[in-house]
Amino acid sequence: MSMAPAIDSLIKANNLRGYTGAFERTSVEGLSFVIPVDKTRRILDSPVSFWYQQRSAADTVDLILSGVSQGTNAKVSSNGPPMLMITSKVTVGATKEPARDALAKLLLQLGPRTGYQLLCDKAFHQCFLNIHVVPQ
Repeated sequence: MSMAPAIDSLIKANNLRGYTGAFERTSVEGLSFVIPVDKTRRILDSPVSFWYQQRSAADTVDLILSGVSQGTNAKVSSNGPPMLMITSKVTVGATKEPARDALAKLLLQLGPRTGYQLLCDKAFHQCFLNIHVVPQ
């Protein structure tokens, strides 16, 4: 069952009310992502590259965020991975592709109950990635 219509409805309601920003939904590898309409705020559009090999999910996140930090003027780090990220092995690589796409590949290997939030403070040029495991 697709959640896209429900997500689109929530985004439309948010955008009509004029809250903190306007958003849109995009899909990568069949996963939906809610991203800012303002392209200057799309830090995960930054291209990343790293070798395709098996490693822990936490190490893969570190590689992705390191690539984003190098490609932008922001420091991007993880707020500490959940245990699933430390114990799970994934096989992911990227060649000059958006960091969001690399994250999608990672999340697909972790299972359907994972997601993330990227929280940024523009004044300090710093962002934190929170990866969540959604309870059933």
